Amino acid sequence: MFVISIDLGYRYVKAVNSRYERVMFPSFVSLAETQGLDGVFGSAGTSRGINLKKLHVILNEYGKSEEYFVGERATWTDNVVAPFGDNKVWAKATKVLVATATGLLTHGHEGSLHVVAGLPLGFFTDQKEELAKFLKELDLTINFAGDLVTNRRRVSFDKVSVYPQGYTALVFANEDNGIDLDLEKESWVGLVDIGGKTTDVLMFKLGDGEIDFDTKKCQTFDVGTFEVEDYIRNYFQTKYKRRLDDGEIYGILKTKRYFLDGKKLDMTEVIEEARKKLVEKIDENLNRIWGRTRRALSRTLWVGGGAVDLKEYVESDTSMVIDDAQFANVLGGAYLADSNFRVEKAKAYAKMHVASMA
Repeated sequence: MFVISIDLGYRYVKAVNSRYERVMFPSFVSLAETQGLDGVFGSAGTSRGINLKKLHVILNEYGKSEEYFVGERATWTDNVVAPFGDNKVWAKATKVLVATATGLLTHGHEGSLHVVAGLPLGFFTDQKEELAKFLKELDLTINFAGDLVTNRRRVSFDKVSVYPQGYTALVFANEDNGIDLDLEKESWVGLVDIGGKTTDVLMFKLGDGEIDFDTKKCQTFDVGTFEVEDYIRNYFQTKYKRRLDDGEIYGILKTKRYFLDGKKLDMTEVIEEARKKLVEKIDENLNRIWGRTRRALSRTLWVGGGAVDLKEYVESDTSMVIDDAQFANVLGGAYLADSNFRVEKAKAYAKMHVASMA
């Protein structure tokens, strides 16, 4: 069965399919406010394919069509929504983001679909059935506006699997996928998965063919890269009396600058200070959850988009950000759905596919 593995991150959606193609785009949605000049300037798409920076989708459900800008394109509008609260299932934009990722990765496929999704450890028990029900009941079609407007794709899943995040990242790291982690058998290992809103932590021991978890030390805490965004937002509010929206924050983190009244502000030092404070908060929570056992770990593995951002602060001789950390959960999820899935192939295909979508 054709697999779509999706990570509905609080800041980025990541997804991969059975053909080893992958996509990533910011978790922003806005109602489409099209203007007559959009087509003149080619804002909807490119001749080479769908432009991930200019996603304009049309959802068709129950005989009704709705248009949305998704990802970076949504940040250009005044009604951009960073869609998720604690419960992603009932966020209105969840349907748009799932449909967009699925539509992008099912081109040319007409058969059955198996979708894999994840939830933070702390939300998994309470929300896994809700998320599975939501995905099972999803039945709509999606078009991508522009050159491919006639290419309608069905979004309906024949099989749904939901796993706890962090665990799927561990599966990715631990399976025989060409990743040399040099983990000692019968020693305790920590895994830290930093997302936008939350951080998941695991503590486990590798045995012969099995993994033993210290469940009391496997938790979720509400600290993530949102902390960096809040720091920047508060900095502007205090210094310039200006309230930045989510789109403006996204732009600052992407370019490390901001233009105010025509003057370019270099935001590098502000971002770095915000990241240092985030690392301090994560460190405090790791000490709280792992306690004295933390110093007895043989290795700490860091995954997630937040780990990539904080790489220079968290790596040491015994602490590493694993390769392809931002896609660790979706790649592990794809492997759980299909044991024939090979991460090394996914990584080899990644650059080619992303280039074709640009």
